Amino acid sequence: MARKRLGSPLSPNLLKEMGEFGEFSQIKKDFNPQGNWTQIYRIWGTHGYFDTKNHTTGYLKIDRKVIKKEVQGKKTFTLEIVQKMVNDDAFVNTIEAHIWCRLNKIATPLKWNFTSQFIDPDGRAMPEMKITEESGINSNQALKAVAPETISSNWSLLEAIQRLEFKTNRILSFNLFENLRALKKNHELTYRGVYPFKYKNKEVKLQWFNEIGNGVLPYEYFLDDAHRVLLATSLNKAIILDDNAEAAVEKRLENELKYYQREKRQQSQDQGGKK
Repeated sequence: MARKRLGSPLSPNLLKEMGEFGEFSQIKKDFNPQGNWTQIYRIWGTHGYFDTKNHTTGYLKIDRKVIKKEVQGKKTFTLEIVQKMVNDDAFVNTIEAHIWCRLNKIATPLKWNFTSQFIDPDGRAMPEMKITEESGINSNQALKAVAPETISSNWSLLEAIQRLEFKTNRILSFNLFENLRALKKNHELTYRGVYPFKYKNKEVKLQWFNEIGNGVLPYEYFLDDAHRVLLATSLNKAIILDDNAEAAVEKRLENELKYYQREKRQQSQDQGGKK
């Protein structure tokens, strides 16, 4: 039987049909985007088919904290970022970042501590691939070409979008510092209106934003009426608000490790047979 192709970029309705989005019972109704909060997203990807080659590949945890201390003379808050990605053959990449963000419309990162490291399938750290950085908006050479107040990042943008009004034709311009590593210029975030969506035969208002810009594929963001990001999509990738995301990633890692161990045993047997 031929595999069924998706035929279109990911969307809330397509992901609901695939059983990956639309379960809102676990989401708390009370939410203050200006306060202290923690959100966990499941990172999910597809190879373009409906029933096969679709995986949870990682999770993203964002912890927002209100602080009273100003940084560089600006009102700020902090974001604690943990992102864990499970790659093929059980190679794991973990990113941790502590970011002091300006309290403006794009949550400009003012300074940050950043660590990225890889673990191999045998549980060993790979020091040659480790990156540790303490930097800031005024000292980072990659940002010298743009005005500091125009900079956001993919992680701080997820926070900022939750403080924006749902106002038609609102366009927010900025430069994106992706993963606090690479500058992608000339981005725009636009409010598109209400996305039609049904959950358990009831109409649900999904507030819809669109991001376009140099160096990345377009992103679509879908928020509830409390301004919480429930879902973001980009072609074949989605991040989905999910309190069970960490457990899902550990399950993916367990499966990849089982596959790796089988392949390792098979290679050992094949080599033994050649002697």
